[in-house]
Amino acid sequence: MPLPGRWALLLLALSRLTAVVAIVYDPCSPIEAIKKGSSRGFLVGLAFWPGGTEADWGDPVNGLHPCNGTQLQANLTQLGVHFATYNARIDRLTVLKTTFPEELTLTARARAGAPLLVSAVAFRGAVRSEARYVVSGEPTITGGTGFVATLSLMARFDMGVLKYLQFYNLTCNDCGGWRSGRCISGTSCTLPAYNCTCSGGAGTGATAASPSPTPSPSPSPAAASPAPAESPAPSPSPSPAPGSDGAAGNGTRRLMGEAGGAAPAAAVAASPGAAPRETEDPRSGRRLAQAAATESGACNYTQFSYCAATVNLAYDGLDAGGAAFSTGSQVRKLNSYSLVALFARGKSLFFDFKDKYDNTMTDYWGKFQVAQQDVANAYSGNAEAGRVTGSA
Repeated sequence: MPLPGRWALLLLALSRLTAVVAIVYDPCSPIEAIKKGSSRGFLVGLAFWPGGTEADWGDPVNGLHPCNGTQLQANLTQLGVHFATYNARIDRLTVLKTTFPEELTLTARARAGAPLLVSAVAFRGAVRSEARYVVSGEPTITGGTGFVATLSLMARFDMGVLKYLQFYNLTCNDCGGWRSGRCISGTSCTLPAYNCTCSGGAGTGATAASPSPTPSPSPSPAAASPAPAESPAPSPSPSPAPGSDGAAGNGTRRLMGEAGGAAPAAAVAASPGAAPRETEDPRSGRRLAQAAATESGACNYTQFSYCAATVNLAYDGLDAGGAAFSTGSQVRKLNSYSLVALFARGKSLFFDFKDKYDNTMTDYWGKFQVAQQDVANAYSGNAEAGRVTGSA
């Protein structure tokens, strides 16, 4: 018996709704040209390697790549690499955010004997970025220690086709320069470990090296219904990725399991026009965490949202229609202020050094002239009686 027209329309709508919900977010899928104003978004993945150094990843062209076949993905799985996938809005400054409990969990999962650090790469299809550190307790490797709070990722396009993923060098001007203990590899500033512990003191509380049991983060108010997130390729028994309470600003985030595995996770999405969540003041966050630790006897790491790494994604180049992306120039303009500050500081140091050099050379040149006159007097027989020749 045929269904009434309204029921047939309802079933058709439900079938289409199911098809929409079952979208697969796969950052290893073929790259298609994108265009400004498109509602499809831009998929990008982040791979985190506990204990993996930048050298372990290799260069972006010939090094390890999460999308290079199932064999490599299985190897990355054994090494403990974890993934997060984001669906970012096109040509919008987008925040790809992790959570602090995730970073602690990743650090604790590093294989025995591995360095106490976490490195990360961004990838999409066959394109991969260079590796950057997001956590480090190894100053001999990274130069500084602590938690990297901000990275800037530039996606470069040619007629809408992704060509490069490049991390922008933010320098260490804001944390004392490249020799500072808070400077990672000369490119990023960190928050020191004592700012990210419940006690607020180094060596006390739980740190990235020895996290105490972390409570499950509370779900975001904008959280959608749970949806499975698929990884680049299937794996027999993947380990689930840590839970998340963060959202990708102006985009959608899907957490994925270890390389080659799938882990069901809640899809956290922001409203189409929503701005990235604001980060609370670090000092107030630390006080809240200390109060929670004092009252309950447990450390609530969800208070340390400012310690988690955030990747600011921007777009550069031309879209499929030949229109120029605007967010890349915005990031360069923001970074130019740091370059101007660096130039001004370098100029000041140069002139300080020049003044000291001039004063020193003038002083020594004056003494040399006196000594030269003494020598001339001694050879001419005009040396003063009782004076030691050559003394200033």
